[in-house]
Amino acid sequence: MMRFNKGQEPVIFGHRGYSAIAPENTLAALKSLKDAGFRAVEFDVRVCRSGEIVVSHDPDLLRVSGEGLIIRDQDYSTLAGVDIGSWFNPAFRGERLPLCSQFIETAGEEFMFDIELKEEQTSNSALVEGVGSLIYRHGIEDRCLVSSFNPLILRHFARRWPGISRAIIYSHHSDVPWFLRRGFGRYLGRTTVEKPHVPQALAMVTRKNPPARPIIAWTVNSYEDAVALSNAGVWGMIGDDPGVIKKAVLDSTKTA
Repeated sequence: MMRFNKGQEPVIFGHRGYSAIAPENTLAALKSLKDAGFRAVEFDVRVCRSGEIVVSHDPDLLRVSGEGLIIRDQDYSTLAGVDIGSWFNPAFRGERLPLCSQFIETAGEEFMFDIELKEEQTSNSALVEGVGSLIYRHGIEDRCLVSSFNPLILRHFARRWPGISRAIIYSHHSDVPWFLRRGFGRYLGRTTVEKPHVPQALAMVTRKNPPARPIIAWTVNSYEDAVALSNAGVWGMIGDDPGVIKKAVLDSTKTA
């Protein structure tokens, strides 16, 4: 399982890679993150019809390609032929939907991973089995976290792969069921790490009694928020531009 040491500088995760400068959840975004000197990445995974674990936030490719292909209804051979880079910038034309295994292999041995399980249903054995198997096959279980908004998927994952750390994600967004907006999914999902949205993370860490669980805040895109969270001692932060977080952490360390 991943170790969560107190008192260290926050771990800085690139949100879907370095998504401020390259198309999200692509190998280009991951390579940009790596080239910039960062060694932790958050990315989203789903399972397609042919069983591969693919890297994608949305259930379809409409937003990133203009084609409304639904991932769970398509074989990877079809999905892999779609350009998912041009929407961001023509310079990224030809970027393809990567496999989870490609992401892990491209990142290399020094990286930490936050793999977000994307599943709208209450169960998905193929996703749970596939992700857990990949984590152990690549030997990254001690530097990998699995997270989700869906506590039932996390509960299933905990039963199948108890040796892998898990985090519940939550926010006050209307897309999140009201009863999960305060992180109560931690009990259903049997999680030991919390991933609150920035406003909730700030509220949590400024309380008189600090939270008992490690906190990873998302999505931290403001320098001011990053300074406040760093000073409050969060374990990690996830941002589209990790360079902003890095500067905030360095500045808060100088003034400590």
